[in-house]
Amino acid sequence: MSVEQQSLEGKIDIKSLELEELTGQLAEMGQPKFRGGQVYSWLHEKRVDSFEQMSNLPAALRQSLGERYYINSLSVVKKLTSKIDGTQKYLLRLRDNNCVEAVLPLESGWLLAGDTNAQSMMMPTGYGGQDAWVLQLRSSGAVAWQRVYGGSSDERSHALLAVPSSGYVLLAKTASSNGWTQGTHGGEDLWVVKMSGSGTLEWQQALGGSDDSDPAGIVRNAQGEYLVAGTSLSQDGDIGLHRSVRTGFLARLAPNGNLLHTLKIGDDQECTLLDFQSRDGAIYLLGSMRSIDGGLLREEVWIARLAEEGAQAD
Repeated sequence: MSVEQQSLEGKIDIKSLELEELTGQLAEMGQPKFRGGQVYSWLHEKRVDSFEQMSNLPAALRQSLGERYYINSLSVVKKLTSKIDGTQKYLLRLRDNNCVEAVLPLESGWLLAGDTNAQSMMMPTGYGGQDAWVLQLRSSGAVAWQRVYGGSSDERSHALLAVPSSGYVLLAKTASSNGWTQGTHGGEDLWVVKMSGSGTLEWQQALGGSDDSDPAGIVRNAQGEYLVAGTSLSQDGDIGLHRSVRTGFLARLAPNGNLLHTLKIGDDQECTLLDFQSRDGAIYLLGSMRSIDGGLLREEVWIARLAEEGAQAD
């Protein structure tokens, strides 16, 4: 059994088995060789999500499979398609009802991002606390590679981008100041991680200040720059002074991750950025504003179209 296989309640994810492995394990259960092909077809061609749907298997075998294995199923909550390169991005719901974001590089399987504090021989070695976890699945559902990124405190994955012919970018939140994290500011920072197509870290950039910041999203423009949106309580670091409790901000990163510019949003109103994405050839930003007007608290939700995707953020 491969160390890449994931277990649930003592069972094995049967979709993580290659055909040869599956056939061998079924043979250990006293099944003929052709059973491996039958089960594999149900899993990866017909894409069933329960053993009871495998109608050409004996009932006793279906029961035995259910006792030893589980089928790791995913459901699509939301789907976005890039107008630049056709990359498809999904929000997926897992078997345990948790959600992860995934990028589907063309003909390359799934890339998933989540968080983990698991200590298991089936997992990469973590760095303490909750680490960001990225794994790539083959189209068969088998794990191609997996990596954890972080430091001794907690990291939380937020969004993924596919970079054509150049790997992936992860937007996360970090409270660490060691391990993989560098240049953090003391509070909880936004953390941008560029990795190769096999998950090797190429560069990382922390954005924030001495107080906490939260991510809203990340997009890549036609110049190959990264535009990162977030909200911060900080009055220093990359954020700088502002006249409200919290401010929204947009950061523009060069293709190599260097910070080029930071723009604050909200002025003297309390601004929270909620979502940031590219759709239909433009970049859209969703947020909320809070202010005091005539002694009354006023709160508004707004959406803004920033610019064409090839335009500069400032």
